[in-house]
Amino acid sequence: FYPPLSWTLGAMLGLVMPWTWTPIVYTWLALTAAGYSLYYLAKEFATPTAALLAATFYIVNPYMLFTAYERTAYAELLAAAFIPLLLLAILRPRPTIPGIALPLALLWLTNDPAAVMSTYALAFLAVVRLLLAGRLNDDASAAPRCLVSETWASRHQASLRLALSPFAGTALGLALTAVSLLPAIYERHLPQ
Repeated sequence: FYPPLSWTLGAMLGLVMPWTWTPIVYTWLALTAAGYSLYYLAKEFATPTAALLAATFYIVNPYMLFTAYERTAYAELLAAAFIPLLLLAILRPRPTIPGIALPLALLWLTNDPAAVMSTYALAFLAVVRLLLAGRLNDDASAAPRCLVSETWASRHQASLRLALSPFAGTALGLALTAVSLLPAIYERHLPQ
């Protein structure tokens, strides 16, 4: 079972160009999308020059090139374009449900192993962010009050929102991929 996004993209490319060009164009599209998505992630935390350098290293790292030119694991190569978008969604100051759901759904529709690892990474980063937010709230309550209007409820409401966004985003992302996952789950129970 292979998720539909990668092979559908390859089939659509094969409809509009000669089949001998399709792997080359697919690889170029996947590497270009991976570079742009990492650039988009890195520019949130670094200068544009550093982001460009990070994106360049991302697409020319040995594993990416081995995947593209030796293994020709096209689904895995395309998944590399969505992983930075998922990381950006969870690392933003205010993670949103659609911001998490869309890259997660794209990963599950592209490559299952990459989606599993990315879902674990999402859960890990969400827990770390929640622990750090709780620690900052504890430090803020121990410090002298700078803002009188800030209450205990408002501080913990932000932590609750930070906890619910990844959970709801993951649920929505998996729901969006049900069109692909449910038939695969059903087929596992059929006799061989």
